Parts: sequence; C-alpha cells; structure tokens
Amino acid sequence: LGIGYWVLGNGYWVLGIGYWVLGTGYWVLGIRYWVLGTGYWVLGTGEKQMVLRVEDLNVYQMAEDLSDRIWNICIKWDYFAKDTIGKQLVRAADSISANLAEGHGRFHFKDRLNFCYYARGSLEETKSWLSKAIRRNLISLEIDEIKQIIEILPKKLNAYISSIRKAHKEY
Repeated sequence: LGIGYWVLGNGYWVLGIGYWVLGTGYWVLGIRYWVLGTGYWVLGTGEKQMVLRVEDLNVYQMAEDLSDRIWNICIKWDYFAKDTIGKQLVRAADSISANLAEGHGRFHFKDRLNFCYYARGSLEETKSWLSKAIRRNLISLEIDEIKQIIEILPKKLNAYISSIRKAHKEY
C-alpha cells in the first residue's frame, strides 16, 4: 500500500488521499501535484510517471496475472474438466480485467462504476469456480499463488471503486 494510481479521465488517488479534476491540482501530503492536459501521474516513491493506459493500473495488472495463472492451470486439464469447469473459470477470470479495461475507457462516472461492479462480480464468480476446482481435486499445488492474489485483489478493486466514487463527489 502507499502507492496511488491516477487513471484516465478525471484522475483519482486510489487510496482516497487526493483527487484531480480537469487538470487542476490539489495539495496531497504537503506537496502540490499537477496534471497537465490529459496526463495523469502515478505517485509512489517520489517518482512521477505518466499513466494513460489501463495496463498501467496495479489492479488491472493483478487481474491479468490471475487470469493468466488460471489459464496455465486449466489448459493442462483433460477434456471433460476443461469443458465443464475450465471454460467457466477462465471466462470468469478473464472478465475481471476485461471489465476494468472497458470501464477505464468510459467517460461517465456511472459507466466506470458499473464496469467495476461487473469486475467485482466476475471476481466472485472466479472464486466460486476455483472452490469447485479445489473440491474436485483439479487444483492443488498452484493454489497458494492464486490465493494470495484472490486475497489482495478484492481490496484493490474496492479501493479503486471508492476512488471513483470520491472523485465523482468532487467533480
């Protein structure tokens, strides 16, 4: 924690510390940060980087990592397991980052929030399919890595949703 991400649109600080609206700056932790034009900054260890792509968002990167890990597990299953649980699990996991990407490209706050809610629903669906795969002995060794992501991703997603809500109130 302690790293904030600005997203395309009217920037928001993920942890709810500061907001940017239409290129104006606000004081955050005693330092004034500026957004110029359509550029939004990532603030972390004192360095500034431009964030213009959804791929630069940590929550999106985690969702992509989760879906890739799930794909690599499911691709090894036999036909029946792939056809029943595998396809559903991969689709649910892929849908998390896909919805984040689609919401990131939307202009209106309500649209952004709705796609974040869809992503959160897909995350819950992914958890349900993972639970079935574990109970049916399809996943064993790989689950520790996935469990770590599954524990952190909802918190990051909820923080991202909160930041959009807070930015909307400021706007």
